[in-house]
Amino acid sequence: MSTLETNNIGKYSGNNVSLNDPLKFKNYTTSQIDALSGMAAGDTVYDTDLGTLKVYNGTSWNAMSASTFPIAIDYLVVAGGGGSGVDNGAGLGYSGGSGAGGYLSSKDTQGRGVAAATTPTFAAGTVLTVTVGAGGASEAKGNSSVFNNVTALGGGIPSDSNAEKAGGCGAGASASSIDNTDIGGVGSHGYDGGDNNNANGATAGGGGAGAAGGEPSSSGSQSGANGGVGNVSTILSVSTATTVGVGEVDGGSVYFSGGGAGSGASSHGTGGLGGGGNGGGNYSGAAKTGGGCGGTYAVNISGAGGSGVVILRYPATHTLTADGSDSGLTVNTYTEGSFKVSVYTAGTGNITV
Repeated sequence: MSTLETNNIGKYSGNNVSLNDPLKFKNYTTSQIDALSGMAAGDTVYDTDLGTLKVYNGTSWNAMSASTFPIAIDYLVVAGGGGSGVDNGAGLGYSGGSGAGGYLSSKDTQGRGVAAATTPTFAAGTVLTVTVGAGGASEAKGNSSVFNNVTALGGGIPSDSNAEKAGGCGAGASASSIDNTDIGGVGSHGYDGGDNNNANGATAGGGGAGAAGGEPSSSGSQSGANGGVGNVSTILSVSTATTVGVGEVDGGSVYFSGGGAGSGASSHGTGGLGGGGNGGGNYSGAAKTGGGCGGTYAVNISGAGGSGVVILRYPATHTLTADGSDSGLTVNTYTEGSFKVSVYTAGTGNITV
């Protein structure tokens, strides 16, 4: 490995400069720097008295600090899962599984198989909004989660309305006696809910971030379908996820945004990995996962969607601070090697980079 040396005022004029090579600046005492002449804006030297780089702005030398550089912050934004679906009011049918909360990330593949977003960078002092979406109550869609300009939509619920079925992840179609349709809800930040061509008391699963909701057999089966699996996230370790109680840990991986399972006259489906509720009862989506509620099967049985989460990963040398309007935010911060991971599990407020 070669060392790239600047001239006496921090300029390098060679060819084939590699950013993998260290760049060595000329060293001066503070008094020597003050005596330098012929400088131009942007010239850089190392002050041996202060132990820092100094940059000339055209009129004076200024010490360079970590806050001078943009801070890269990876994110995972998971919305609240959909609550239990609309009951037919007479016990004549069964409810499909609700959709999981939308899943958006700069660290891993996003919901619906979309490639990870570009990691954003922010100047020190930038104020950012964080909102953690609550899970939907009975017959209510999940609530959106927000990080700066990134908004993940809440999960859809089984309903007569296509708009209600749509969401971050779509709801599974119920038996035709409930919603008069066999089409699952459309997912915007995750997969669609399962379709349903079965009019014999079996319903479809809600969509997850990693897969569409299952579909019941059209051959007369009365078994509810499974919820769509969620996405695996690597933005935090299994240890941190377990400590703070977010996501669903399975096989050494952390899943979020699993779809709720469908219900059926003879048997019920299983919720998708990532907090999806099982079908056939008041099986709510798991808290802090964005999981969709499982499908219900009788009057007066209901459940809620799992609450969402916002997770930020950034250099351990930096600290995200509150600006006074974060009183509603619940956050825990952990150090993982050279990074910090801040896990927001409830509320809304502002943070300062």
